Amino acid sequence: MSTQQLGIFVRTQQDIKRDLKLQGHVSITAVRVSNGHLLAVIDDRTLLHQSLATNNKHVEIKIPVGPADAVANIFLSALGQHCIVTTKQGENFYVQVRSNSVFPLKKLKGVLSCVGWNPECIKETETGHILMGTTQGAIIETQISSNGVISFIKEHSSSFGGEKNLGVSNLYLYMINDDNIKATKWLMLVCQPGRLYSVYASVDMSPSPKSNYIGAANLQAGWISMPETPPYMFHSFFSTKDSQQTCMSMQSTASSQTLAGLSALLMHPPHGEPTRFLWLGPGGITIGKINVFADKPRDIVEEEDHLEHRRYEGRLERPVGVSLTEYHMLLAYPNRLNALSIYTKTVVFEDTWQPEFGNAVGLVSDPTSEFQWLFTSHVTMKYKPVDENRYVWRVFLERGDYAKALTIARSRLEIDPEAHELVLKRQAEKYISEKNFTAAAEILAQSTESFEAVVLKFMSAKDSKHLGLKTLLEKKLDGMLRPEDRLRREMLVIWLLEIQLAELAEARREGREQESADLATHLQRFLMRKNVHDSVVVNRDAVYNLMASHADFDSQLFLAKQIGGY
Repeated sequence: MSTQQLGIFVRTQQDIKRDLKLQGHVSITAVRVSNGHLLAVIDDRTLLHQSLATNNKHVEIKIPVGPADAVANIFLSALGQHCIVTTKQGENFYVQVRSNSVFPLKKLKGVLSCVGWNPECIKETETGHILMGTTQGAIIETQISSNGVISFIKEHSSSFGGEKNLGVSNLYLYMINDDNIKATKWLMLVCQPGRLYSVYASVDMSPSPKSNYIGAANLQAGWISMPETPPYMFHSFFSTKDSQQTCMSMQSTASSQTLAGLSALLMHPPHGEPTRFLWLGPGGITIGKINVFADKPRDIVEEEDHLEHRRYEGRLERPVGVSLTEYHMLLAYPNRLNALSIYTKTVVFEDTWQPEFGNAVGLVSDPTSEFQWLFTSHVTMKYKPVDENRYVWRVFLERGDYAKALTIARSRLEIDPEAHELVLKRQAEKYISEKNFTAAAEILAQSTESFEAVVLKFMSAKDSKHLGLKTLLEKKLDGMLRPEDRLRREMLVIWLLEIQLAELAEARREGREQESADLATHLQRFLMRKNVHDSVVVNRDAVYNLMASHADFDSQLFLAKQIGGY
């Protein structure tokens, strides 16, 4: 299947300058999208705020940078409430997204490279405690109100990991356990070029006291001074005695040194507890599983596969942006977007665009939706997934992972019923080849294959197939609830009675007393089932005769007590 045929993403694009009728030069260098808000740096000192939820209403926000300075990057909170702007000379600003208000953060210096937003604070009035990484490797904690007031600034590390000038590309914070507010368990993930750190620490989240003084009735002085509680809370991450840390390194080659600064870490899902990660570094792309609840830091991140960067015209090809969905990793290159299956690592979708759109500058995802956003110097392209998992069931099927294949095929039952049938058939065939006829029967009972064709698979005198046939018939009987199923339901009841009476008679002849007792109990419970009872009442003469043919007078007596007429 060609990548064009697969069409798992559909692109729509917008020329920012032309479609929004912007005046002046437009050169997009950064884009962030979340919760219906698109923010883009469109020149050295202008931030475009486009409301995607209100017919693309937009505002140009002027950032008061110095004459020789320019905006370097922007960081948008997960719900699109707060934005932090950093400049090339290390000045920083806060933008309150709803009001488009800009506030200089004069105390905060340094070129920011990432923000680890606090997942436990979703207030519009403040950011809560957040961590920020810089291009020089520092990690800073702060808290900013919606009017731009900084509560405090605390530099926890001037060069995280010990190597100077090694920037921090990504920071993630997760609260793991809050049973004890004075010792809540947190996880911090720190990504640097070629390094991925996992750090566990206990964090005291007790509210700060409103006063540093308390009354002392037993002291004539009346007041005593209490030790001041520090305003920051994430310091334990940076203490060797209070934290557990592990570091995963990405192997690099001599040729990959040309990509020495390349670094990105993506999580999926972006909200809540992630289960999968994509790590981009100088040595390539690592993809794997993540378990934020692992007991030890070394068990948090599990590498599944690693892809080296491709060579193009003799040089390593550098992605300008990466993203991660449930089923695909997206790699943006200057002239195309590739989607690779996270299972097969093959390209299943490729999109190129008209040369006049320009080269891709970056790729970002909206954490509140399924949309991916690629941008050039003047065009934004939104990629919407369309039946993104359409081929994934087959990947699991070919791997023999029938449970996952069936889950995906069942979710697409209305779109592709043949896929569901094929998975059921292949799983049943596997069970039959293993002589597990009961399991095969349970699977085939879900199939829409003709009843006669399915029954033929179990028509044999062998005990194992006999049990499979009985299981199949019982599953089919359970599904016959409509009034128009009455005749087929009565037929199945008689058939199942014949099978069970034959089993019981054989066990009694061979003196298997315990098995006979179990089979008799099972038969009695079967006769008491509502759908069986109704069919037996209608066909009581045939049922009594069937029991008599097996000389099963105990069952006749039991049935007579239940329905009479004998």
